[in-house]
Amino acid sequence: MADTDDDWIKDQLVAARVAVPVGNAVITLLEAWGDLNFPSADQRDKALDLFARLAKGEAIVEESEDRWAPMSIGFNIQVGDTVRVRPNYYTEPHLGRKHNGRVGKVVAKRSGDIIVDMTDGKTPVLKSSHYPPQALDKKI
Repeated sequence: MADTDDDWIKDQLVAARVAVPVGNAVITLLEAWGDLNFPSADQRDKALDLFARLAKGEAIVEESEDRWAPMSIGFNIQVGDTVRVRPNYYTEPHLGRKHNGRVGKVVAKRSGDIIVDMTDGKTPVLKSSHYPPQALDKKI
């Protein structure tokens, strides 16, 4: 680790009673991190934020002029409305990579679910995906 203190890191992990597999993963990540050079602390912090979000399966959504309102049970949603799966709704990485941040049209409402066909052109193509209202943001 180029810019880290191995002993200090291990002492921190032991003091926090971190499980060995977790500690080993952290050490491996820090070894790779220590080899990177960032021109500024801002770029370092941005890289760290993006890595953490992507590792958890969160979507990185583009900033746009579109405005989104969080939905909840009882929210007025109609067939044809444009919705987005919240960028961090699914916390399991495999589900998050597939669903988080996706944009589509509401095609139906059944048994409390909002059924969506994705229109964002991303893969995999998702048709008739069922979501609870709290998973979605509505375009306003």
